[in-house]
Amino acid sequence: MNKFYFNGISTLSVAVNAADPKTTAKAAVYRVDEPNARAVAGVFEGSTAYSDVTYTEHGNHSGGFIGSRAAAMATLQWFGSSNCRFDDNDASHLRSAIDLYLRRAKSTLDYEGKPLFGKKARTFPLSGALTVVDYPEETAVDCQFLWAGNCRGYVLDGYGLCQLTEDDCDKEADALTVRTASQKLTNVINADIPYRLNYRRIHVTEPMMLISSTTAAFDGFGSPMELEYAVLYALIKAKNVAEWEKKLKSIVADYAEDDFAITIMSVGFCDFDDMKRYYEPRIKELIEKYIRPLNAARKGEMTVNVGDLWNDYRNGYYR
Repeated sequence: MNKFYFNGISTLSVAVNAADPKTTAKAAVYRVDEPNARAVAGVFEGSTAYSDVTYTEHGNHSGGFIGSRAAAMATLQWFGSSNCRFDDNDASHLRSAIDLYLRRAKSTLDYEGKPLFGKKARTFPLSGALTVVDYPEETAVDCQFLWAGNCRGYVLDGYGLCQLTEDDCDKEADALTVRTASQKLTNVINADIPYRLNYRRIHVTEPMMLISSTTAAFDGFGSPMELEYAVLYALIKAKNVAEWEKKLKSIVADYAEDDFAITIMSVGFCDFDDMKRYYEPRIKELIEKYIRPLNAARKGEMTVNVGDLWNDYRNGYYR
């Protein structure tokens, strides 16, 4: 794995599904800085019922629509500036950039300056998850995960899918049994009150995918096992990145109950075919060990306990 692999191919897949892209409260962001071998990819979405509030000052768009796009633009501005340093200050610098864009949007509202909302975060409430990568050396990649709310960030390597983020909710959630729609969020990006951007960094020396997803994309599947299978199945069946994206978008749309956005950024592969070959052993293991027993159990054809399958799978999922 070296910088050439990253710059030589376009393995950044972005899928956004919306009946009307001009009104959806979801947004995806991505940019590759080839000269410096860096990249950013991620998603934002409106959170809580207040994201559905519409504003005449912004063309009757919803708070989720306005906020997600403001946050996406702020992310690109931060990534292209000297404030994206891959150090412990990145979360605060990105938050400052997002705050600036959200407050500009809020300043045009006719209630500006009035204490209508008190201490509640009701203006442009958002969840978001971003992955930023940098090649500090020829054989390794530094990956930063930044998030707030219940959008999620994952890695998918030869050992399977692993959730790197933790939902900002009032109770610890089990990825098999708890749907994010039932969670009470305790921290969201917004234009009213302080919030935090969570931060995690990993040092990567093996090939892998870096995935960011809004809630509808992973909530629609019955388990993380099936989310992993959807990503890998679409990959194995595709001839190129564009076809991979199209197939994945179609699969997720069959399960999702809402608009969704996903970004996938891969590191450490020579080309698309190399990536497919790398994941062939994993998808075979996934099918034999989890997907077939899971499908059979749900059809009543096997006396397999879904909980037992999950307990085995989660050892890798929560690494």
